[in-house]
Amino acid sequence: MPRTRDRSYCCGAGGGRIWMEDTEKIAERPAESRIREAVALGDVPTFVVACPKDIAMSAMPSKTAGHEGKIVVKAIAELVAEAMEG
Repeated sequence: MPRTRDRSYCCGAGGGRIWMEDTEKIAERPAESRIREAVALGDVPTFVVACPKDIAMSAMPSKTAGHEGKIVVKAIAELVAEAMEG
């Protein structure tokens, strides 16, 4: 992903955006741009998130941007659980 570690950002769904001024408009929602970036990398079947809010924030853009069936949004906890089952 082009934005990782210290260059990444929070989607704000947990309440962080409440402190931003109304004049600070964004052209694209963070979850939408992250899904777009992941799909642009090529064959990325799973988009893994750590924050519970990111599951809801990222699932809808993966569908509405025409990427349904191309990329699945999962929490890292889901991947751990799947690994423990097998």
